[in-house]
Amino acid sequence: MLRNIEDEESGNTISYPSYYDYQGKYVWEVNDANTLIVNMNGASDSLEFSITEKSDTAKQEPALVGASSFAMSYHTQNIEWNRRVSATAVNKLYVGHMRTVSSAFIGTAADTDVAADELFLRDEFRFEPSANHVVTLGGNYSDIDAKLDLDVLNTACVPQYDGYCSISSGERRQHKKDLLVRTERLFAKDRWRVAQDVTLIGGVHWTHDDYLDTTYIEPRVGLEWDWTARTLITAGWGKYNQFPQGEQALEKIGNPNLHRLRATHSMLGVAQKLDAGWSWKLEGYYKTFDDLVTSDPQLNYINGGSGKAHGAELLVKKDRSTPWSGWLSVTYSQSRRHIDATGKNIPFSFDQPVIATGVLSYKHSADWSYGARWSYHTGDPYTPIKGGILRDDGKTYEPDQGAVNSRRFPAYHRLDLRVDRHIVYDTWKLNTYLEVLNAYNNKSITGYEYPADYNDSEKKPVYQLPILPYIGVEMEF
Repeated sequence: MLRNIEDEESGNTISYPSYYDYQGKYVWEVNDANTLIVNMNGASDSLEFSITEKSDTAKQEPALVGASSFAMSYHTQNIEWNRRVSATAVNKLYVGHMRTVSSAFIGTAADTDVAADELFLRDEFRFEPSANHVVTLGGNYSDIDAKLDLDVLNTACVPQYDGYCSISSGERRQHKKDLLVRTERLFAKDRWRVAQDVTLIGGVHWTHDDYLDTTYIEPRVGLEWDWTARTLITAGWGKYNQFPQGEQALEKIGNPNLHRLRATHSMLGVAQKLDAGWSWKLEGYYKTFDDLVTSDPQLNYINGGSGKAHGAELLVKKDRSTPWSGWLSVTYSQSRRHIDATGKNIPFSFDQPVIATGVLSYKHSADWSYGARWSYHTGDPYTPIKGGILRDDGKTYEPDQGAVNSRRFPAYHRLDLRVDRHIVYDTWKLNTYLEVLNAYNNKSITGYEYPADYNDSEKKPVYQLPILPYIGVEMEF
């Protein structure tokens, strides 16, 4: 069996990735009022590769020369207790644990080991104080115990704002520490049909974590108006927050005094049901972002970025009232990021102005079904490279890059096909399927490979996966 792929010209090798995952679920209906659900799932990935000194990569990133390996795994277990307290009140309690382990050995650039155990508790109490009025109260508690052992060439670079990040030019940093991070969240949501055709939605979230020592109170409001029996108008507004990427908030490597990233979302939509199972929905949105993380020469990272995004999505859908069903979604959007200190605006790295997805399904019988999915989106932005700059060692090169995210890859599109065979035997359900990804074998460019001196005229495209058939089996009992 083949285990490695070797490039004869450069001598670089890469192993076939090793991967597995599993999942399990057990449901116990204790009585009419109580149900216990036990869930477990996990996955593991690993990859090895080697870079030789004679390769172009070695002349661009000498820190990558040598053997490298990645490995990551997670395992989660949780118990869910659903209890009907009364005819109008239900409580859901979740208790669980997740262990995540990752390691990376990358030439002379990095040697890292991270192991984290998270204990989490979530409770949600939902009740109806009156007809057409639902209130939900709840909270989350998370306790993360992480053990870090890091030895890296630290670049403190954010590709979204900085473009190309040279690993080899980083400063070597070591960081070995045990971290304990506690996060608490409380939330309340009120959904109340105040009139026959008007529903008001209100809520608030409170978040605190003791690592960044930040607290956020985030209100959220919404409106649903049944304009006609078939037409629904919706509107919403809310504030949200997110923890920075893990390494950005670490001591020595990052900045433990960062704030959480903040966002404000506004949306307005209309949906209408038509005859014969058809319906459509149109939504527009506007988002602002604050306290985004940018690089800083003294502090590694700071909350120095902001941004805006707006767009609209049209969804046309056909339900399963006939053997044929499906939907078509078309989105137009724009997303930009802003460096607060300089006033410079940059296209978001995942800005895709046009996204289209179409799904078509045909249920031939209880045993056979067929499906197709076509996807399209505008090519991602990328930072062009104009040539190479010789480093002080006189042997290796850094790229001379153009404006960050000033060009785009060609548009991406592909067709996936699937056939399902369903088998029911007593209490067993078996589904086997054949799926063909990228059925017409479109060559979608995901990047460019440059020669050692970054000569732009000699760059070669790197393509995503070609046509890929595979089979699968799902069993339920």
